[in-house]
Amino acid sequence: GIHTRSSHTFDMHILKMVVYFEYMMSTSFQASYYNSRESFSPRVHPNNDNTGFLEMSVSIVTSHGTFMVELFWRECPRTCRNFVELCKSGYYDGIIFHRLIPDFMFQTGDPYGDGTGGESIYGPTFDDEIQARLSHDSPGILSMANAGRNTNSSQFFITFRPCPHLDGKHTVFGKVMDGMAVVDEIQLVKVDKKKKPKTPIKIFATNVSNDPWAGEDLPAGCYIPEKPLVKVAEKYPRSWFCAFLFVFANRNGRLCYPC
Repeated sequence: GIHTRSSHTFDMHILKMVVYFEYMMSTSFQASYYNSRESFSPRVHPNNDNTGFLEMSVSIVTSHGTFMVELFWRECPRTCRNFVELCKSGYYDGIIFHRLIPDFMFQTGDPYGDGTGGESIYGPTFDDEIQARLSHDSPGILSMANAGRNTNSSQFFITFRPCPHLDGKHTVFGKVMDGMAVVDEIQLVKVDKKKKPKTPIKIFATNVSNDPWAGEDLPAGCYIPEKPLVKVAEKYPRSWFCAFLFVFANRNGRLCYPC
């Protein structure tokens, strides 16, 4: 009788342990599953409150239509912060795409409209944020124009085709995610000998969505640069004095081109 009772008690203990183990494994699995889903969710907004925010993007409204770019703000935070703050301030509003090379790229971001101007929120220039995993590997890549290493300002360009020869020279910080038909249409605009579009392609507005820095002050030492109202040398071409003032004021001007 004792043997039978002991065997029964032992079996009950084993059954309880199995049930408890299965329960623990089940809850642990569920927890690890949902944690892994959260950890690997691609590009979730940092202030996500279960609203399912998408990655930060900027819609660029132009005279030829609207296209939207996704920003790689985790990989290039300084570059994206500069771009976003300039967008929110209206710095790019009214600026033209001053350079267009079919089957290569089109460029903008210079208030002067000739490739010599522009300023960042960090000052005249700031350093590159070149990432090996980000490449000019397709049409629609958003990248910083510069005049050499660590000379980024406000100018940027968008590719019409893969341009791997630009890797390591220019900071890739985004990609066109919607509106490539508009980009393709822009590529058809005729240009002059200096690669300037004969029909002006103008930015009307830039609208930021899912801004991870919304409500935050600018980083210490940063500021929104003033936007030149007019290029005096063009407004007064016969005035040597005004031309002198323009050259003096823009004495640090440099051509920012991808090449």
